[in-house]
Amino acid sequence: MDYTIEAVPLLDTVKKARTLRRKGAFVLATNELDKTQMQAEMILRNYKSQQSVEQGFRFLKEPQFMADTLFLKSPERIEALMVAMCLCLLIYNFAQHKLTAALEVQKATLPNQKKKEIANPTLKWVFQLMEGVAIVEIYDKASQQWQSMVTNLHPIRQKILKLFGGAALKIYGIL
Repeated sequence: MDYTIEAVPLLDTVKKARTLRRKGAFVLATNELDKTQMQAEMILRNYKSQQSVEQGFRFLKEPQFMADTLFLKSPERIEALMVAMCLCLLIYNFAQHKLTAALEVQKATLPNQKKKEIANPTLKWVFQLMEGVAIVEIYDKASQQWQSMVTNLHPIRQKILKLFGGAALKIYGIL
C-alpha cells in the first residue's frame, strides 16, 4: 500500500501582517509637544543614533579598562571621572568618523581580523593594528643630542596614518 500527500503551501498574509505589526511595534515618546519641532521620523532617527553612543560605553565592561579596580570616595571625583570618560568617548567617536570618512573618500580599505579588506573597521581594531609602533630614543655622543626614531611602521600602519592626515603623519615623522 502506498500513500501520497499532495499539498500546496498557502501564506496567510493577514496573519503574517498582524504578527509583523505586533513584533515591530514599540513606543517612542518625547516631551516636545509641538509636532512641527519634533516629527516622528526625527524621534526615531535620534533614538536609533543612541545605539552608537551606548556602544561607546561598552568599553567600561572590558577587562582591559579595569573599571572594577577604580574606587572613588567622593561624588565630585566620580563626576570628574565621568567627564573625562565622556570626553574620551567624544574624541574616540570623532576619530572613528574621520577614519570612516577618509576611507570612503579615498575608496580605501583596511584588513580586518580575518585579513579581509573592509571599508568600515572599528577604531578599536585600528588601535590593535597600530600596536607595536614604538619611539626609540638614541643619544648621539658626538652631537650630544637625543635622536628619536619611530619603529615598526609597516605599510598598513603608514596607510592608517595617511588616512588620519597631516597631524598624524607629522607626529610619526612620515612627512
